[in-house]
Formats: sequence, C-alpha cells, structure tokens
Amino acid sequence: MKKILIYGAGAIGRGFLAPTFNRLGYEIFFVDKSPEVINELRKRSSYKTAFSKHDSYDLVEVNYSGAFFPGEEVSIIENMDFVFSCVGPKNIQGPLNQSLRNVPAIISFENEIESVGNLKNLTGNENCYFGIPDVITSNDAPNHLKKIDPLCLVTENGEFAIEKGKFQMPSEIPVYEKEDLVKYWNCKFYLHNTPHATAAFLGKLFGVTYLHEAMAIPIIEKVVRQTMEATKEAMKIKGMAKSEFIDIYAQKELGRFKDKFLFDPVARVGREPLRKLRNHDRLIQSAKFIENTNQNANGAYLTIKAAVYDAIMNPVEKCDISPDEMNEMTILNRISGLNENDKIFQEITQNNIFQMLFKSLVPKQIIVNKI
Repeated sequence: MKKILIYGAGAIGRGFLAPTFNRLGYEIFFVDKSPEVINELRKRSSYKTAFSKHDSYDLVEVNYSGAFFPGEEVSIIENMDFVFSCVGPKNIQGPLNQSLRNVPAIISFENEIESVGNLKNLTGNENCYFGIPDVITSNDAPNHLKKIDPLCLVTENGEFAIEKGKFQMPSEIPVYEKEDLVKYWNCKFYLHNTPHATAAFLGKLFGVTYLHEAMAIPIIEKVVRQTMEATKEAMKIKGMAKSEFIDIYAQKELGRFKDKFLFDPVARVGREPLRKLRNHDRLIQSAKFIENTNQNANGAYLTIKAAVYDAIMNPVEKCDISPDEMNEMTILNRISGLNENDKIFQEITQNNIFQMLFKSLVPKQIIVNKI
C-alpha cells in the first residue's frame, strides 16, 4: 500500500486530501501542531467527514494510520511515497525541514505558488512541486454533523491540479505541465481568491458568520459579482486563459460562494488580512491588474479597505508595525508597498467605507457623468 504524509490536519488536509487518497487506497499519516486535533486522532483510526451535495451531505469514513506532532514523524518519513504540505504559507518553516530531503515528492498544496521555492530551501529537496486545491473546504461543520463526529468537516467535491514531475500520481489525479498549471493558477488566484476575500471581509463588516450568509446580503453579492466581472475582462484582455474557461470558472465560483451546505466561516476565509495585503498577494495584485486593463476596480478597492479595517480592529498577526502605528497609511505603505502617489493608496485613504460602497455599486460611467 502506498503511503502519504500530510502536514496540516485541518480543512484541506483532513477534509479534502485524506478522503480522496484514502478512497484511492493510500495509507494516510497526519502531522499537525494542534493538541486538540492530534490527541483526538490518536484515540482512533478513522473519522467521518462530509461532502456537500448542495442540498444534503454525503458522509465519508476516512481511515488513517498515524497522527504526529511536528518532529515525531521523522521515523516514518523514509517510507512515504508523497508528502503534502497544507499548513498555510506562513507556517511551513517550522515542520518542514531537512528530514524531508530524500522524500520522492513534496507537493505544496498551499494557496501560494511561491511556496514551492520556500519548500526547496527548507527541505533541501529539489523534488518539490505546486498543487492547486481547487476546492472550498470549511474548517467547521453544522452541529448535527459534529455530533456524529467532532472531527467532521464539510467540503465540496473539488478538483486537483498538480504540477507534473518525477513521480507517479494515481490516474484519477490530473497533472499539468508547468505552463498549463500557471494558467489554471491564474484563474484560481484572480477569480477565486480575490472575490472570495471580498465576500469574507465584507461579511465581517456586516457581522455574519458564514460565507453563504454574506452572499445572501444583496449589497455584498453585487460587489462580489462586480469584482468578478472586472477580473474576468482583465484576464481576457491579458490572454491569461481561454475566454470560455474563464467564464465557466467564474460562474462556478459564484455557485460555490453561495452553497448553504458548505458552512464556510468568514473568519477562515478572511484570516490573516495583513498577509493578503502584501504587495504580491491577492488583494493588491488584483487591484493593480484590474487598473492596468482599465476595468472598474472599485470592488477591489472596497475589499482592500475592509481588509485594512479588519487588520486594525483585530490585530492578531505578527508584524513589525507597533500598535501605536497601526493605521491605514502605515499598512498600505509598509505591508502593501504603496506610496501616496499610487491610485490604490489614494482610493483607500481618501474615501470612507460608505463612499466606496456607493462607487462599487454604481456603474463607473454614471459616476463620471455626474462629476
């Protein structure tokens, strides 16, 4: 039996990866730093998790062979066929190290393509590849499912897209040449990550708990759709993927965000706002991308405004900005790498949230005509 080691027994690792590879006949091992999760996993050898059918759930039993705290897995590493990293881009430095130097393949199943280079440096292993988890997996579940199993999560029947390399994936898992994978990643990065964040950060402002609740608020859905449309047109102008694929992918995303059975918390999707506000990450990059193609970036600006507000009001991330200095201008300058001459900087600092809501909801030409 082939074996995989999954770093991160959270939403993606426990909710999506493990059920898939267990079904394909693989022996599963977990590494995670959470005492609550690892201690519960150690009490047994299987758990139940749920897949959304949009109107009900499929419960799946997942068998596994071991659960470890970081460092305890060293004795089994040499027997692994694959290692998956899904601990989050900020957290890979701790558990992933030189003990993985000789693993046949390490798949970075993170939401950041640059994570592959970090993995190579940390592990000394050149056989590191990027994988796209094209799926929404919640780190929560409704109470009636948690009563069945406290380890139960909710996911959708998502898709894999893994970079082709010196390894053999099961035939059910598609692999892509790097050039094709980048086109797929463009759609995930721009059409999923940013509108997803829009719904989450605006959902936080409106005081909802789950993403589908945010999408049920007409103003939020309208802003998400506006951001999606602007991004679609920008991608087509840049020729970043086939036009038909872009349209299909965008429509799929809107359905995902509104799925009432996913129970995807806005706190999960909108976590780490400062990381998402970095110059090369989804929020700033998307706004620049839309600007550069002369599309309506008001929805992207509003998302940045809401993310900055969240970072100020809920300062939980470690950064080099002191509490006394934590304000819009400092975040945009030191985290996002913007200066006062940048249009994004001006839009965020010169407008309040209500002005930005108005701008994002009213067609651009109407605003221009009124002015």
